[in-house]
Amino acid sequence: MKLSAFAKAFRQQYYVTCWTMNEHEDISMWDRYTSSSKSVAIYTSYKNLRSILPRYVDMGVVRYIDYATTRLPTLNMYHRIMHKRVEFSVESEVRGVAFENLPDELGGLDLRGNRFAKSDDPSFHVFAPEVNLKQLIEGIVTHPKSASSFREQMQKLVECLGLPTPIESVLAAKPLF
Repeated sequence: MKLSAFAKAFRQQYYVTCWTMNEHEDISMWDRYTSSSKSVAIYTSYKNLRSILPRYVDMGVVRYIDYATTRLPTLNMYHRIMHKRVEFSVESEVRGVAFENLPDELGGLDLRGNRFAKSDDPSFHVFAPEVNLKQLIEGIVTHPKSASSFREQMQKLVECLGLPTPIESVLAAKPLF
């Protein structure tokens, strides 16, 4: 019980970036993580993601467990962030994790220099390190229900930025039967 309270207290000091490793689009992911058809998904490789994130950001594959029958493997706080309920296993998630209280000599100064408060909620912070988008983004997919006008806007934007041409979601196609 004390460990759970300790973990809960530290939860606000972690910054997490989440990515799916699914080979194919999943409509449930669009439904779960977007609220507008004016959305895109970007894809990259684990290698690219690892190479552009700062060294002090730890990366790993999320392990899905049934908390009713399986205990976390150790008391390591990182394991609490890298495990999730088995019901979410469809996400096939990779996470990058940064800890706010990192010492300056290990990257803490850079981390805190790239931390920003949300304008309408100053107690909510995001960590946004500088990244090379051209190196990170290998492809862009538009939302399955996006309008052609949105796809055209995206096309103009990526041309200006020198990013890959967006492709239409395979889920946008009408089924054959």
